Amino acid sequence: MKYGPSTVTISPSLLSYNVTETSGSIPAITCKADDCKPDCKVTWSGPNIDVATESVLNLQSINRNQAGLYICNASNVAWVKRLPPLTLLLNVNGPNDVNIYPSNLEYNVPQTTGNIGPINCTADCYPKCRMSWNGPNIPSDITSVLSLYGIGRNQTEATSVQLQILLVVMFQQQSSLLFNVSILLEDKTYNYFYVASVKVKLSIPIFNKTMLCDNQ
Repeated sequence: MKYGPSTVTISPSLLSYNVTETSGSIPAITCKADDCKPDCKVTWSGPNIDVATESVLNLQSINRNQAGLYICNASNVAWVKRLPPLTLLLNVNGPNDVNIYPSNLEYNVPQTTGNIGPINCTADCYPKCRMSWNGPNIPSDITSVLSLYGIGRNQTEATSVQLQILLVVMFQQQSSLLFNVSILLEDKTYNYFYVASVKVKLSIPIFNKTMLCDNQ
């Protein structure tokens, strides 16, 4: 008579671990199947796991590509039995990589008729990052994709509202708009003021070359 495993257990029995990336490790976890005929083969499956891993799961110096669910499988010719997944969570210091696409770092647009976007931001994180853009007068519901339409001077950080500008020989006033990505990961906020910040130069046509703008 052939029959599959009656019970499958792991030792230690903890089903969730929370570790720190690179310096984190978990104790060796042994998976055992009882009452198999013929004997069961016990293996582990999970993210980037060594295919040779059998009954003992041993994870050391854990990095983010090892985070996720690990499952112990016990099987023979009669039956396959799996335990509920073991969950491995990581505490990380923020995204490993943040990128924007298109990769342009600077845009020059006319006032009111100027548009930019969509600019997509991606981040390599586990658990998944929640992303948002922050900058002057952008909608609060902007997440990983930034699109701006009809850009005006109230969307610049250094605008004529804050400066006294003598417009004598200038044909354009250049104002800069800087957007940065805010990353929320495990209830911690990481503000990335990194090279991929997007700067928008706002070109404001000036019709009176001798006009004095005192906006104080």
